Amino acid sequence: MALVDRNGNILSHPDKDLILTKLGGEEKPSESGVSSIHIPGAGGTDTLIGQAAPLSTLGWRVVALQSSSEANALVNDALGKIIIAAVAVVILTVGGSLVLSKAIVQPISTLVAGMRKIADGNLGHRVPSAELREIDDLSASFNTMAVNLEASTERLKGANEELEKRYEELADARRQAATDSLTGIYNHRSLQEMLAREVERSVSSDLPLAILMMDVDRFKLFNDTYGHHAGDNVLRQVAEVLTRACGTAGIIGRYGGDEFMVILPETDREGAVSVVDRLLEDLSQERVRTGSGDDIPLEVSIGVAVCPDDCKHKEELLACVESSLYEVKQSSDVSSVTAQSGPSKVVLFNNAPLRLLIRWCRRWT
Repeated sequence: MALVDRNGNILSHPDKDLILTKLGGEEKPSESGVSSIHIPGAGGTDTLIGQAAPLSTLGWRVVALQSSSEANALVNDALGKIIIAAVAVVILTVGGSLVLSKAIVQPISTLVAGMRKIADGNLGHRVPSAELREIDDLSASFNTMAVNLEASTERLKGANEELEKRYEELADARRQAATDSLTGIYNHRSLQEMLAREVERSVSSDLPLAILMMDVDRFKLFNDTYGHHAGDNVLRQVAEVLTRACGTAGIIGRYGGDEFMVILPETDREGAVSVVDRLLEDLSQERVRTGSGDDIPLEVSIGVAVCPDDCKHKEELLACVESSLYEVKQSSDVSSVTAQSGPSKVVLFNNAPLRLLIRWCRRWT
């Protein structure tokens, strides 16, 4: 530290040899009044660097000088300390990250993985305990929810199984209520309901509807001769043939006793004749075998009515097809007879020993 007058003469310095000597070197003033001083060394001596600050109004200055080697040593020492501090910060950061990862991140990742497993349907999975109390509490709460969810799922599964069982029972009861217990096809009540819907649809949409009414000839005599068990077998046999011949094109049912009905939606007379052809072919191959060993051919009669050509109401259509069936059964056995009487037209078919008589009834027109 030195005191310098306005002319650059050193007035005070720790080194007495420098007192009253001239302060040399390069000086760069700044706006704040503090100047930077740079004095090159001579004869191998160190360069001096420092700053000069003005002192009151005398024009004197206080000069602080230091050799460049000392300044560099101080800078290097400061840099070393900064580097050491930075390395320490990095080590602490990495260490803290590892500790944080082990204490928080890993347990949270484990918890999330457990949640995904349970979301995928593995309700029996449980999240392990964690060292951090908060994470451990969260895991315990999650496991409790998983247990409750699993229990609720089991109860729901049981309730669903019970519901499916009840539904099957209800569906079975409905099927039993809608079908004939002997033959397994629709019963009289179901036929009445379906025929009403189909007649209404036929009239409203102007689409044809044909119905066939069939009964087994001399069925009462067969029952009296061979017994009711053999008669029941005949009814089952006829129902099976009707089901095979009509397929999905018709609604087949037992109208009552030995009478059967086939409802043919969107079917005109020509289509009804095609169905009759299939019935003729299939029934001609059938034989009834009794307990006594007799081999008897099936003989049936069939009446036909078409809506809306013959009539446009269910009761009228039933009366028409029943009348057709009655007149057919009273007809003589001929291979083909066509009769014309007023507005009514009758066509009869016979395929001995199987007799199938079909009437096309056009009444109320």
